[in-house]
Amino acid sequence: MSFIEAISEEDKKVRLEAFGELLDRFIAVYSKHIQDNGNTGHLFGNSLSFADIVTYVLFKNVVLGLVKFKTDIADYTKPKLTPEIIKLISTVETDPKLIKFVLKSGNLSAAVRA
Repeated sequence: MSFIEAISEEDKKVRLEAFGELLDRFIAVYSKHIQDNGNTGHLFGNSLSFADIVTYVLFKNVVLGLVKFKTDIADYTKPKLTPEIIKLISTVETDPKLIKFVLKSGNLSAAVRA
């Protein structure tokens, strides 16, 4: 059945719709913060922050982590991601201090561009 253990096709559909609404809200809030910060690829200031890393992990888990429950989740989420979110993802993945850690569990930038 999947999408996080839905009990019926109708339940699966409802869960996916709820997930989409929640994802849209997250994307709108984070995109606005990035825009308000001058579209630097960071939520606050001009350097990497804990907030940037946590946001990156959130989207990485959504796009790559949920694949085990919904194999086409990346196809579902990619069109929803804004240029601001994609820039934050790229900024975190290319940070010299983090690159060897973030790419170990998959390249999110490549997943959202594919």
